[in-house]
Amino acid sequence: MNIVLLLVLIISIWGIRLRKDDIEGHMSPKQTAAINGIFVMFVFLRHFGQNIDFGEYDKILRMVDNRLGQMLVSTFLFYSGYGIMYSIINKNNYIKSLPQRFLKLLIQFDIAVLLFLTVDLILGYDYSIKTILLAFIGWTSIGNSNWYIFAMLCLYLITFISGIICKKNHFLLIVLVTIGCAAYIVLLHMAGKPQYCYDTILCFPVGLLYGLYIKGINIFLRSKKIIPAIYILISLMIFAGLYICEKKLTAQMPHLALLELKNISFAIIFVALTTLLVIGNRVLNWLGKYVFEIYILQRIPMMVFKNVITNKYIYFTICLILTIIVSPLLKMLLSLIYKRIFNPRNNSNLTAKANSPITDNTQIL
Repeated sequence: MNIVLLLVLIISIWGIRLRKDDIEGHMSPKQTAAINGIFVMFVFLRHFGQNIDFGEYDKILRMVDNRLGQMLVSTFLFYSGYGIMYSIINKNNYIKSLPQRFLKLLIQFDIAVLLFLTVDLILGYDYSIKTILLAFIGWTSIGNSNWYIFAMLCLYLITFISGIICKKNHFLLIVLVTIGCAAYIVLLHMAGKPQYCYDTILCFPVGLLYGLYIKGINIFLRSKKIIPAIYILISLMIFAGLYICEKKLTAQMPHLALLELKNISFAIIFVALTTLLVIGNRVLNWLGKYVFEIYILQRIPMMVFKNVITNKYIYFTICLILTIIVSPLLKMLLSLIYKRIFNPRNNSNLTAKANSPITDNTQIL
């Protein structure tokens, strides 16, 4: 599988070029989607790795995956926070639309859960009624990926409540969302959820903060050509320092605090890199378009063929091809459902928006 990792890295750097004068483009929907296209490939590799036994020629992949940890989802949360704040500032009554966006995401996720439930029944997997019911909100899993969707649903609610309280005070909104995220961490820890369910959650309010001050940031970045390079260097140094400290610290809560900061700094590295470089190509752009579908569907072929195909390279290829084929089909199905539910009288107006349940440049993974 090391060769697969090499191919992923080649795809990730293919087409990189220097950014010219379009500093604003470093946070454009196209750029953020391309970055998340990179990390959805790593998500696929991680989930696939959970279904195979690593051998001698898989050591580099395993090492890279272990080193990445939950950092590979940090950009998703950061860009989501940024996209929501951008929309709050630039769209009238955007906060009031969050319950509808919450509902759209929940419906999208529940359709996927129904697919997994069907596969479970065919394969003979048995889950309790309680587990199945809780799976529809992302609290439990019936073979599907779930924790990130549960986190996004909670973040929508936290942001909506904070926005209603704060009205036009955007900085106070960020403060309240941060407090809400801290409460989320405590509650999930008390509920016995694994650390990976909450150790990247603070990337979201930092993304909100970046969105609030993006105009000033862009002005500063344009002031001198060397500034983006300095930005990259500083972000790398901060990440390295946090990475070393986090590895040395064993006390639980201080360790978690450093882990959150490390994950935030990892996301900022890619934000900084894109101030100097344009990252993206046809493959990454395509992956960025179908992030949710790839994320949620990839486990189905992995489940179906796990004990059927013994050669892991053939197993990987079949899982990848099926995920790539089915992802656009799921997106088309969701588009049709959104037309029926959310805008039955004006389907033509919704068609452009139905490509994703979350518009603008929010990223749900």
